[in-house]
Amino acid sequence: YYEILELEKSASQEEIAWAYARLALKYHPKRNDERDFIYNNFKFAKIAEAYETLSNNEYKGTYDFFGYEGLINGVTDQEGNIKGGYKFSGDSYGIFKKYFGTKNPYTLIKDTDRINDEFGTMFGSAFGGLYNNFDDPPKDLHVDLECTLEDLYKGGIKKVTYKKIANNFDGRTTSEREFVKDIDISKGTSDGSKKKFIGEGNQKPGYQNADLIVNIKQSSHCCFKRNNNDLFLTETVSLSEALQGKTLEIKTLDNRKLNVLIDEVISSQTVKLVKGEGMPIYDESRVVEDILYQENKGNLFIMFNIVFPKFISSGKKEEITKLLENCEF
Repeated sequence: YYEILELEKSASQEEIAWAYARLALKYHPKRNDERDFIYNNFKFAKIAEAYETLSNNEYKGTYDFFGYEGLINGVTDQEGNIKGGYKFSGDSYGIFKKYFGTKNPYTLIKDTDRINDEFGTMFGSAFGGLYNNFDDPPKDLHVDLECTLEDLYKGGIKKVTYKKIANNFDGRTTSEREFVKDIDISKGTSDGSKKKFIGEGNQKPGYQNADLIVNIKQSSHCCFKRNNNDLFLTETVSLSEALQGKTLEIKTLDNRKLNVLIDEVISSQTVKLVKGEGMPIYDESRVVEDILYQENKGNLFIMFNIVFPKFISSGKKEEITKLLENCEF
């Protein structure tokens, strides 16, 4: 039992109590990876059994003098009768609750004055070292993920690198570590949207893990501007093209070539609407593997910047004037 609690046989009751507190938290099945549940559950139970025995002066005395067999089978008194006999209750979680006041390993005991009074200065100091630095639960971790407009248009996987406070293997201390996580960006994801990952944020011993919240930040684009699901584009045309019309060749955010015919006179107030060529409309119910999914999109609005000639000769001016005399305005 002393070996289980990592103690010498000369250990005092306060040292036994401290050892139980440290090891019970370290191996509590709910505070460790579920894949190691069988091992941690076994260790947790053996720690509880050792503490139940050594924290009881009668059991401890029998165990120290007669060993494990004497403790389990009982000892013979002067009249030849067998007295005693110990059997572990098997309720390791009940022992934990009796000790800590809760079965929840994430609920901390904060009343360190009571601990000092009950177990003495040495235990209070050691136990306080485990808890006093963690009066507040860990805060959610917010991480910004910068995405281009192309990223949000096409969707895909983006990697985000971030640092968080993580528990060390001793179960009592923490350190700042760097992590990399793949983030699934759905088509049409909005600027400023948040993706929440439960329990993947900052950690503190004795508390439930905080959440990781990834904030989507849309970077500016050289050509397109976005307003919700619509895209806006300004095309530069010459005065001649504005008067005659032209076919615009636009490179879309998914690298297609979109030909848009302008067969009207263009002014600075002209806005050309191209339906269905805006941003994909984000749909939470969409199944990525569904090839029959009909994707909805916003619209594309094209505005114009007309470039006027810097110089026109007097002769050309007369020609232009005559041409415009018969035009409707």
